[in-house]
Amino acid sequence: MITLSFIFGGAEIWAGLSALAGIFGTVQQVQSQRAAAKQAEYDAEYEAQVREQEAEQERLNREEAEKSEREMTERRRAQQKSSYAKSGVLLEGTPLNLLAEQAETDELNIQQRNLESRQRQKSLRQAGRAALASGRYKASANRSAATGSLIGGLAKTGMKSYESYKWWEANH
Repeated sequence: MITLSFIFGGAEIWAGLSALAGIFGTVQQVQSQRAAAKQAEYDAEYEAQVREQEAEQERLNREEAEKSEREMTERRRAQQKSSYAKSGVLLEGTPLNLLAEQAETDELNIQQRNLESRQRQKSLRQAGRAALASGRYKASANRSAATGSLIGGLAKTGMKSYESYKWWEANH
């Protein structure tokens, strides 16, 4: 007579297949978590690079803007001096004071925009460093989870295999 153990290959085979399935599932989970760790590191490094490039572009843009502002300010001063001269006003006293005050105001405005630009650059760089730290933390957490999954999965598979063995011993 054909028994179920003959058809299904016996409990030993099923216990072995169960153990292999458990190990395979654990390996898949560990690989997935390790891949997530690598992706988190990659994403963080990319984000940090983008923020650094944005900060550098901000610096370059401000340098160019400052150059243009200084040229425009100098042209305006020259036009004002020329206008005063054409109208017969001497560049002494009040007209000279007005030009000096305007030059001081122009310089303060340029310095204020430079300061704002440096603050934006600093903020972009800090955002890049924060993204990098966060990504490294996520990667570390994923690697720790992978290690935990490996240990837990192998322990669970071992326990199930042991239980199957004990059941088999008790029933045969």
